[in-house]
Amino acid sequence: MDTVATEKIDGNKMREARLTKHMTQRQLANAAGLTNETVNRIERAHEPRTVYPLTARKLADALGVAVADIASG
Repeated sequence: MDTVATEKIDGNKMREARLTKHMTQRQLANAAGLTNETVNRIERAHEPRTVYPLTARKLADALGVAVADIASG
């Protein structure tokens, strides 16, 4: 059975990066090509949220940070 690669995104770190850029969740979602619900779910999660590497990269690129800056750990 194949294993799917994933990244863990820390919602608090992502929110801080988003607010530093003066972006709304909707603006981040649009810039990353994701849904507003995806951004909302990641930010309100109590635990780091598991996402596909492409999703993590899209979010980081839209925020102008490295994936490591919003990753858990």
